[in-house]
Amino acid sequence: MIISATKEVAPAITSSTLTTIAVFLPMGLIQSMKELLLPFALTVTYSLLASLLVALIVVPLMSTGLLRSNMKRNQNTSSYKKMMKKRAFEMEKWAKGQNSTKSI
Repeated sequence: MIISATKEVAPAITSSTLTTIAVFLPMGLIQSMKELLLPFALTVTYSLLASLLVALIVVPLMSTGLLRSNMKRNQNTSSYKKMMKKRAFEMEKWAKGQNSTKSI
């Protein structure tokens, strides 16, 4: 599930990141403004590349662990619900077995 979701959003995330990098990186290469804009362009480029790696690698790995713990919690809840339903049916069966309208 997580792998397919990551594959689904990866092209959009990658293309938007590369588009932004394509705008900022050439700004740093303008000869007349190179000293002023190059550090800014490199900072934006590096941070966007790091963000892309986090979005495509770290977040899916962390969400796998998070979903596993939620699934375990849901399984415990599911077994609790099954037990409660069983008890409710037993009580209903017992109540139907009792004749509450006895004639005198």
